[in-house]
Amino acid sequence: MRALYPIIALFISTSGYSQGSGLGLKLGGNLSYLASETFEQNEYLFGTHGGIYFPILVRNRFEVQPEILFSMQGGGNKTSNSTTTERLNYIAVPIAVKIYFSNWFNIQAGPQFSYLVNARSQYNDTETIDNSEGYFKHDFSFLLGIGYDDHRGLDITLRYVIGMTTLLREDNIIYPRNRVIQLSIGYRLAQFSSR
Repeated sequence: MRALYPIIALFISTSGYSQGSGLGLKLGGNLSYLASETFEQNEYLFGTHGGIYFPILVRNRFEVQPEILFSMQGGGNKTSNSTTTERLNYIAVPIAVKIYFSNWFNIQAGPQFSYLVNARSQYNDTETIDNSEGYFKHDFSFLLGIGYDDHRGLDITLRYVIGMTTLLREDNIIYPRNRVIQLSIGYRLAQFSSR
């Protein structure tokens, strides 16, 4: 978690001094699963995400948007003799590079760095147990998305987050990776200058 402190400080200081920068809150839903060729059937989990974001206008029609989010992810899987559900909670730091094709519509892509807060596992509908020690703490992903931002400060975003790193420690078979579809609504509480 300490590794995130310099990044957070950079985002806050940059948002205060960059032309076109701002500060907003966002909240949305997750539809996630764990991708693995070993699973016979992947099952989606519903979750939420929310946090703050710092849109920074770099130049006309080009914006960089760092964010700090709490994200509920995970997934379920079935094999021939078991059913498992994994619920993973992360502090995520996506950095979206946004290109505008009009005053409102944009496409976006960029990296996402995540830190695992906790992991809970449920096997064959039995009691849920804490399985945090079985997972790596850090996860790296890549995001792709589209967005609508209007002049009143409303931001609507649809993203697909693709996990690039495996999640489990001491794993030589499953190699699961995060996959998340996110739909969020944000509002810019402060805009230091208009686009």
